[in-house]
Amino acid sequence: MNGIIATISKLLIYNPGKSRSTASVYLPPITPLERQNLGQLLMLIEINSQDEINERVIQLIEEELNRNYYGSENFNLEMAFENALQKTNQKLHELILSGQNSWLDKFNCLIAVHKGRELHFAQLGETNAFFVQGPRIINIAEQAGENTVKINPLKIFSNVISGTVNENDALLFCTTTLLDYLSQEKLRRIITENSSEKAIQILNQLLADNNNDVSFAAIILKLQAAEGELDQVERKVAETVNAPYSTATETSMDSLINKERSTSELLTPSIWPNFTKGIKGLLTRLQKLWKKEGPEPSEEAGEARPLPRDMRIRKKESGLLMTILGLIGAGLKKLYELLVLGIKGVAGLFQQRKRRMIRGQIRTLPHRTNRQAAKWLVALKNLSPTRRVVLVIALLLLIIFAYNIVNLGSRAEKKQLKQQYADLVTQASEKTSAAEAALIYENEEEARVSLSEAKGLLAQIPSDQKELQGQINELSGKIQEQLNKVNHIVKIDNPAEFANLNIGDITASPKGIMLSGGTLYAYESDQNHIFTINVADQTAAAPETSGEIEGNLQKGIPLTTNRLLLYASGDKFYEFNAVDNSFSAVEISFANVDKTIQDFDTYLGRIYSLDTKNNQVFRHEKAGAGYAEGSAWITEEGLDITNATALAIDGSVYLAKNNGEIWKLFAGSRDTEFKVSAIDPAFSNPTQIIATPELENIYILDPNNKRVVVLNKEGGLVNQYFSDSFDNLIDFSVSEANKAIYLLNGVKVFKVDI
Repeated sequence: MNGIIATISKLLIYNPGKSRSTASVYLPPITPLERQNLGQLLMLIEINSQDEINERVIQLIEEELNRNYYGSENFNLEMAFENALQKTNQKLHELILSGQNSWLDKFNCLIAVHKGRELHFAQLGETNAFFVQGPRIINIAEQAGENTVKINPLKIFSNVISGTVNENDALLFCTTTLLDYLSQEKLRRIITENSSEKAIQILNQLLADNNNDVSFAAIILKLQAAEGELDQVERKVAETVNAPYSTATETSMDSLINKERSTSELLTPSIWPNFTKGIKGLLTRLQKLWKKEGPEPSEEAGEARPLPRDMRIRKKESGLLMTILGLIGAGLKKLYELLVLGIKGVAGLFQQRKRRMIRGQIRTLPHRTNRQAAKWLVALKNLSPTRRVVLVIALLLLIIFAYNIVNLGSRAEKKQLKQQYADLVTQASEKTSAAEAALIYENEEEARVSLSEAKGLLAQIPSDQKELQGQINELSGKIQEQLNKVNHIVKIDNPAEFANLNIGDITASPKGIMLSGGTLYAYESDQNHIFTINVADQTAAAPETSGEIEGNLQKGIPLTTNRLLLYASGDKFYEFNAVDNSFSAVEISFANVDKTIQDFDTYLGRIYSLDTKNNQVFRHEKAGAGYAEGSAWITEEGLDITNATALAIDGSVYLAKNNGEIWKLFAGSRDTEFKVSAIDPAFSNPTQIIATPELENIYILDPNNKRVVVLNKEGGLVNQYFSDSFDNLIDFSVSEANKAIYLLNGVKVFKVDI
C-alpha cells in the first residue's frame, strides 16, 4: 500500500547576545509510538525583545505543549491539539496574573501538528503559514482572515485552522523577518526546486551573513508519495533538519478544505471572572451578524490570489453553544434593563426630592443594604393595589423569560453533546471497518492502530449516554473480537482439567511440572513428594520414594526418559530415578559461594545454570557422576541479566526477564537481530520459558496475564492462550507431538490443545 512521506527541516538564525528578538524553533523528540498516534508537533516562536522573561515563556510553552499533547489519551489529533492549547493557556494565564506580562504584546507564535495528510495549526502575531503548490504560494492565515490581532491574555491560543494536505504539497512556516529579505516568489522557487533540507541550507547561506541584528526562524514541510509499504513506527523525526516520517494513505480522502474554528470557550482558562466582558463581545458579534456588516474589501485583498480548488478555506460558525450563550447574554442584558426601568418606575412614585434622595441611596447601596431594603418595603407597601399587581406580574414575566432562555440553552447544549457522542460512535465504527479491511490484507499493524483509535473514541463517551449504549456495547465487542485476531489470542473459557494433585491424604504444594516420555512428573516442596501422571490415561499417583533430600524441591528438568534433575533449597541437586523412584545426590561445582541459581537447563549432556547474583550463565561439563565447576558462558561485556527469571536452550540460549524482555544469545553474545513481535498486552514478569531443539516454537509462561505466549524462533507471535481460569499458574510443559500444553495451576493440571 502506498503511503506519504513528510520531510521536516528547520531554520533558526539567532544570536542571543546580539539579536533584537528572542527566537526558537522546536520539534520535540518523540518515540515511534507517539508519532504513530499523534504525528509531529512543530513550534515556531519569536518575542520582539530581549527581556529575561522571554526564555522562560518559550520554555513554558514548549514543555506544556509537548507534555499535554503527547500525554493525551485521545488520539484524535484535533481534540488532542485543542486540549494541549487549552492547558497551555491556563499556564500562561497564571504567569500573566503574577505580573509577568511584558512579553505579551511582542509575542509571535505558530504551533502546528501534522500526521499523514492531516494538519492543524494556531497562529499569532507576526508569523506566516504559506501553502506551496507548483507555481503558487499562498498565505493560508491571510486567506482565512486571521491577520494579526491584539492577543487576548485569557485565551492566547483561541483559533485553530485545520485541513488536509496531499502529495507534492509543501508548507512554509516562518517569521515575518524572512519576508523582509526574500520575496514570496523566491521562497517558492527555493522550496519547490529542492528538498526541505537543501532549501533550509540555501536559506541559511542567504541569511547567515545578515548584520542587522535580525532573527530568522522557519520550518519547511514537504510531502511526497512513498513507493511500497512504509513502517511509520521505524521512521524518526530528527530534532534539527531533514526528518522524514511516514503514514499510511487514507482510504477515503476529500479534497483539502481548511477550516478555522473559534475555540474560545474550550481554550479560555475561566469564563466567569470575565463574564460581563464576554457577553458584550458576543452581543457585538450578534449585532454585526444581524446587520450583515462586514469590512470593505481592500485593493490588496482584491488582488490576493485564491487558494487552489483542493485547498479552499471555509469559515466555520462559532457553533450552537456560542449562539445560545449570545442569546442568554442578550436576555440577561434585557433583564438588567427591565430591572433598572422597574426601579426607576418605583422611584417615580415619589416626589422629585425623594427621588433624588433614593438615587443617592442607591449609589451607597453596598454600605446601607439593610436600611435601603426596609425603605423599599415601605415604598411597596404604599403602592396602590393596581400598581402592586402590575409590578408583581412584570417581575414574574422577567423570571419566566430568564428561566426559558437558560433552559433553552441547556437543552440545546445537551442536544449538541448527544450529536457529538453519536459522531464519535460513527467514527469508531469507521475505524473498526478499516481494521477489518486491513486484516483481510493481513496488515495487522494497520489494523492494530485503527482498533486502538476506535477504542479511544468510544472511551470519550460518558457512561450515562443510555441511547448509545447498545451501539457502544456492540461496537466494543467487535473491536475486542478483532483485537483478539490481531493479537492472536485464543481465549479458553473452560480449560480441560487433566489431573489433580490432591491425591489421598496428601496436601500438595506443587512447585513444578515436566514431561518425560509419556509421563508428566510434578513435585512439591513441603514433603518433597513426586507425582506421576500418565498422559495416555490421565491416571495420577504419588509413589513412595527412597533417598534423603536436604532442603525443599524448587526446580526440575528431565535429563533422560527415566531420569530427572531436581534443585533444592541450599543449592543442592538431586537425581530422581523413575525406574525405582529413588533420589540420589548429584555434585555440581560452582566457582562462587555467594550465588543465586535462578534457573538451569541441559543441552548436549551439559548443565547451564543462570546465576543472577553474578550476572552470568555458567556451563558445567559432565565429570563422573556429577558436573564440573562451571565456566562463564557469556563473553559479551555490558550485558545485564541480573533481572532474568528463566532460561532455555536449543543451541541458542533464551532468557526471560522480569521487565518483559525476551533475549536470545548465541556463542556468548546477545543476538540483536532477534526481535519479539509487538504483543498486547506486553509481558509482565514472565516466569518460565521452554525451547528445545525438538520444538518448533518458543513457549513463555506469563502468569500475571493468565496466558501462555507462543513465538516462532525468529520472535514472531504465533498464538496467546488465555483463560480466566489460569489464576495460579506455576509451571508448564509442552508436547508438540501431542499438540498439547500442560499447565500446573495450583494443584490442578490443565491441558490446552495447540
